[in-house]
Amino acid sequence: PTPRLLVAAQWGLVPHWVKSASDGKLRATKLVNVQSDNVGTSTAFRDAWLNNQRCIVPMQAFIADDYRSGGKPKPTRIARVDGLPMGVAGIWARWHDEDGSELLSYAIITINANAHSLMNRYQAPGSEKSMPAILNEGAYDAWLDSSAAKAKEFLRAYPAQKLLANPVEKGRKNPLGI
Repeated sequence: PTPRLLVAAQWGLVPHWVKSASDGKLRATKLVNVQSDNVGTSTAFRDAWLNNQRCIVPMQAFIADDYRSGGKPKPTRIARVDGLPMGVAGIWARWHDEDGSELLSYAIITINANAHSLMNRYQAPGSEKSMPAILNEGAYDAWLDSSAAKAKEFLRAYPAQKLLANPVEKGRKNPLGI
């Protein structure tokens, strides 16, 4: 296995084929996550997926909106019960400017969570529920080293009993938009 590297990158994928930095900035804000069903077919993500440009995004928690009270959505922090960080499946891209400068960027892969006993409570009523594809620690090397066809097998729901949901204090925003 290739040694793991911790690399700083921009959240919001900038595909290699983007023509200008301004176009990349516009696209990146919309490309922070991709549904697992679309990762290999969506124009913005396909090349990174097919070129096995997978990564693991370290995350302490993520935020999901709770609409169950019927009023304003309440941001809820989702974390592991044991308090350890999560490794979330992601893809990355390398973009080069005309002057040769380089930008590394990434997006988080999400999965359908309609049947997930915890995550199906969150997000807007009537919408498809989703959650980040949280990897099991023992699968990190296999996720990074497998072929694109085999990598889809790692994109599944993390067990609900291993996750904890707590309301977020006022003033916090939902950074993932899921």
